[in-house]
Amino acid sequence: MRTFLFFSLLLIGTGVYAQISIEYVFNKNTDREVKKFLAIQVKNDSMNRFYFILSRETTDCNNYKLYIGIYKDAPLGFVNDIIKASSRFYRFDRTQIPICFDYDFDFIGYGEGKRGITRKNLVGDFFYVEFSRNDKILKAGY
Repeated sequence: MRTFLFFSLLLIGTGVYAQISIEYVFNKNTDREVKKFLAIQVKNDSMNRFYFILSRETTDCNNYKLYIGIYKDAPLGFVNDIIKASSRFYRFDRTQIPICFDYDFDFIGYGEGKRGITRKNLVGDFFYVEFSRNDKILKAGY
């Protein structure tokens, strides 16, 4: 009886903490551009791991920028915290790549009185794809 009760509580507890994943699918042209970049990076170094930061452009709300971050072991501590907690992902081959939104970084602190990075001050050398809502590639590059 105790064993049954223990396993029942364990199953209920795990169900409460289970995280629902949301898979993002980009339109055809955007998807092709992203997969092309990822394939080159994996071919150059199979140990590369990725995360995405998606932002809506402030000048035109129908345009988006998708930044692709690359790391080997783990990205910066606060970025790692965000991507580990993210339930949003993009599937590339068999890999789930976490997706963060730019505003995820606006509200995170990573030290005494310091704030996280914002879309205007992204840290690092990111490849990005700027695309419109109707799947037109506006820019791609570093």
